[in-house]
Amino acid sequence: MRREPGPAGSRATGRGRILLVDDDRDLLSSLQDLLQPEGYEVATASEAQGARQAAERFRPDVVLLDVKLGTANGIDLIPELKRGRPDLACVVLSAFAGPEHAVRAFRNGADDCLRKPIDPADLMRTLSRCRQHQRLERET
Repeated sequence: MRREPGPAGSRATGRGRILLVDDDRDLLSSLQDLLQPEGYEVATASEAQGARQAAERFRPDVVLLDVKLGTANGIDLIPELKRGRPDLACVVLSAFAGPEHAVRAFRNGADDCLRKPIDPADLMRTLSRCRQHQRLERET
């Protein structure tokens, strides 16, 4: 993981906590540079085991994860990340996003799918939608 997260349950005064999971470290750095100035607290992981550990310690509001994580598949990781955290939003990122990936992702609990290269405006809209949905769920 790229940065050491705060204690579980702590919340920044910003827009929420985002866990970025991708084996492309340049993309992780670019996304972190995009999200932090927007008020998001960001942690990163470059493989599945690191994602599991980061999700447990960092307690993100949203996970952005790649389909291909070395030998692991990010889509298969979604149910595990959401276990005990049904409000956790998961957004799948992929350069290979075909309909079969999207169907599998949604069946496994993904909230959205974004195609790489990621358009910053699309990403910000997606995060805003995820966070709004979480707020509405908490109110009901």
